[in-house]
Amino acid sequence: MTKKGADELVADKLMELIRQDFRNKITFQLGHSDIQGSCSCSACTKSDKENGGAGGTFVIFLNKVSDLLEEKMAAEGIKKYIKLCGLAYLGYETAPTVYDKTSGKYVPVNDNVICKKNVTMMYCPIYACHYHAFNDPACDINRSSGYYDSYMGWSVVTNHDFMTCINRAI
Repeated sequence: MTKKGADELVADKLMELIRQDFRNKITFQLGHSDIQGSCSCSACTKSDKENGGAGGTFVIFLNKVSDLLEEKMAAEGIKKYIKLCGLAYLGYETAPTVYDKTSGKYVPVNDNVICKKNVTMMYCPIYACHYHAFNDPACDINRSSGYYDSYMGWSVVTNHDFMTCINRAI
């Protein structure tokens, strides 16, 4: 996601779809490889360290794509509302936030990881127990996993949060 030109490539592909779509409001879901980790190149690793993990790097990428789409649509006179929805899944599940004990609130690690108004994240904790709440003290899986912290964290970096449940095979 840090590779030079990747954001431009995605924006160009989305522009092709935007030009063809008759609707005035379009949501694009953008994901990543269905693998356990995230990119380990030196640029992504550096970005992850500076921005609260791969989730933070992903938000920055989505924000860049959003900016590019805005510029391209304006240049072509296209007036549509476009929402980009990133998938917080596997290596990207952890929100780019920290818990501030003084305020008792989750806060972004920096301003770069706050989603733009048309960028959101869909939280998808694949290994969570979906029979219990993330903060249920009776659930060993959810209590020890950090799912609640991630969900609460994502809620402070985006104005529109979604969640989906994918059950893994046991």
